[in-house]
Amino acid sequence: MNFKKCKIGESIQLKSKRFNFEKDCIVTSIIGNEINLTYYDNECKEIVNKVLTLEDIKYNDYELVSLH
Repeated sequence: MNFKKCKIGESIQLKSKRFNFEKDCIVTSIIGNEINLTYYDNECKEIVNKVLTLEDIKYNDYELVSLH
């Protein structure tokens, strides 16, 4: 999924093979080259906010997949 195609309120899956990470998230804001994602972490039992930059996607640290 292209970083620029993300919309606020959209549900996406955030994946990272490098960090062994896969979470279903909601896009909460997009400002410049940053996208803010929110998800529930079952291990910590709390809601987590994560900020990704365009570089995180560009250098394949993370992959965004639409859940629609």
